[in-house]
Amino acid sequence: MSDFSGLLKEFLTRKNKNVISMAKYCNTDKSTMYKFLKGSRTPASAELVRKMSAYLQLTPNEEAEFLEAYEIAQEGKVVYYRRKEVEAFLRTSIARNEMLPGLKAETDDEPLRSIRIIDDQDAVENYLYKVILSETKKENGRLQLYITDTDDRFSRFLANTLQNYPDIAMDYIVVINDDTFEYMREDSGYLNLKKLKYILPMAAYGKNRNFYYQYGTVSVNEDRFLPYFTNILFGENTVVMFSGGHRRAMVITDPEICSEYRKLFSDSLSVSKKLIVFADDLEQVFHYLAELSFSNVGAKMIFEMCPCFFANVTEELLKDKVIQGIPMRDELISEVLAYTKYNRSVIQSGEVTLIHCFEGYRDFMENGLLRDIPSKMYIPLNMNERIEMLERYIKSIKKNELYVLKESIGPVQNGFYVFLYDQSLMFQFLDSTGSLKIMRLDEFSYFEAFQDYMESLIQKPELFYTRKELITKLNELLEEYKERYQKTAHN
Repeated sequence: MSDFSGLLKEFLTRKNKNVISMAKYCNTDKSTMYKFLKGSRTPASAELVRKMSAYLQLTPNEEAEFLEAYEIAQEGKVVYYRRKEVEAFLRTSIARNEMLPGLKAETDDEPLRSIRIIDDQDAVENYLYKVILSETKKENGRLQLYITDTDDRFSRFLANTLQNYPDIAMDYIVVINDDTFEYMREDSGYLNLKKLKYILPMAAYGKNRNFYYQYGTVSVNEDRFLPYFTNILFGENTVVMFSGGHRRAMVITDPEICSEYRKLFSDSLSVSKKLIVFADDLEQVFHYLAELSFSNVGAKMIFEMCPCFFANVTEELLKDKVIQGIPMRDELISEVLAYTKYNRSVIQSGEVTLIHCFEGYRDFMENGLLRDIPSKMYIPLNMNERIEMLERYIKSIKKNELYVLKESIGPVQNGFYVFLYDQSLMFQFLDSTGSLKIMRLDEFSYFEAFQDYMESLIQKPELFYTRKELITKLNELLEEYKERYQKTAHN
């Protein structure tokens, strides 16, 4: 019996309803309805489930539970929860990293033994922060971590440290485990994506930071397979082995033992694969996008919180808007123009599926910002330029493979873009300082998770405007801002 059929049986009993009457109400054969009840078949559509919900007189919360059970029955638990985690990932302000108050290493008056077991969470965190902060005070400080079971609090502290001390180096190995293990517990979510969500704020800061991955099977905050310590932090004179959630740790200061562990880390690093490839400076960013993404015939899908208007950017507009004094300004403009050329050719080819959020269009008209480039490098477009840009854009979309969501997935302000191409996943976003970040991930399970989510998304036409509806909505938006511009001009 499936969860859906079990829930259906529960609601029929709880609401004192019967299968035959429900079949009549839903205009469905009673034998089919009995198959739903037995779990040998599931409804053909969510609309039918909603009709069953209406007959059962379910509350909004009960209906949401019923629809979720139906989706799980349709997709399977692994796929369903993975897709939910991708959506949660997109809804998070990935690059925003709030400072954690009161995190500092307290003085420890107890004599430090060469090996010490700690079972108090505050004391564990105290040692973690002490080792991290001690590295920041060194001229060539370096953090090295082997992580199998991390958490948001520790990752945010690391991101804060990298933000405040951008010169500190870091080698970070994360263990990626398989779907089978991750779904042994339904509430565990898609752990690999959670780990990635923790990593990205760290990756947004500093220069000499390296992220690697290995495959393995690890615990889910229960210390199931490694009974005590699932993570390791290496300092110059200290090794801290600690569990997920920081409930316990082993602090090692013995020079010989520390040396052995550092050798093990070095050996592990040599067989690890690069998780993230960065593009940092602006010229490199646009060259990277043009050469690696848009020139690649394997390009498949692009998700943009805000629509990319680069296909309609002219050389004259760039020369007028790019701020004077930016290093290598002419070269940068040339790279952007090359990017727009590739952008235009790929979009016109119809080989790439574009997913936008409609709120992104309004954001552009309201602020005149191109969210896929740092605002500090150009002057925002004035209202007349925005109107002209949107007019050109409306004309250009008629032949595009374009899907525009009625409701946004995630905040449009950080310009988060997802590129899927040639079995690689690429993220583009603005960090908390407004700097543009480009990160490519070649680990296939991440590509597969995002590809599956995007493909499942476009299989739900009710989430998107039709082409006719989109053009109508964009023209309405255009007229709204034209009217506003005319009123402003008259005043």
